[in-house]
Amino acid sequence: MNVYRLCDQEEVEKIITTKSFQEVGKEGQRNPYLNNHSYEPHIKYLHFFQSFSSLFYFNLSEDSYVCTYDIAKELLEKHKGIGKYLDRMFMRKHERVTEYAIPSQELSFTDLKKVERVTEWLDYEDCLAGNYYDRLETVYDRDQKPYVFQKK
Repeated sequence: MNVYRLCDQEEVEKIITTKSFQEVGKEGQRNPYLNNHSYEPHIKYLHFFQSFSSLFYFNLSEDSYVCTYDIAKELLEKHKGIGKYLDRMFMRKHERVTEYAIPSQELSFTDLKKVERVTEWLDYEDCLAGNYYDRLETVYDRDQKPYVFQKK
């Protein structure tokens, strides 16, 4: 199942260079005001959204990266939770959003499907209008042979 993550160039380079997730992620800290995930101590986690449009709870600024992962449904269900974010339009009320907090060591490099660099700032209105495709530049696609990763 496809899930989505927003990250920076450093994370992308570590993953592509090492072909693993051992050097990325953050230790989770339980915070019921942010989400309902349960985190194990000393374990690094990566968070993913179920929906591409959920990326717009964050700032999709120029030179950030949108990563598409194809992760087994069983693994996603095991780590499914709810995150709480300010609404994307007015930033006034909290919305509950399906997300996944997966331990980095449970991911495989083959789960990474595509990496796209944001070439120009995007906001949620661009998403609603479908007006963002030309502002995403593919820098990695696992289906391309040989693998391609282009640094900015």
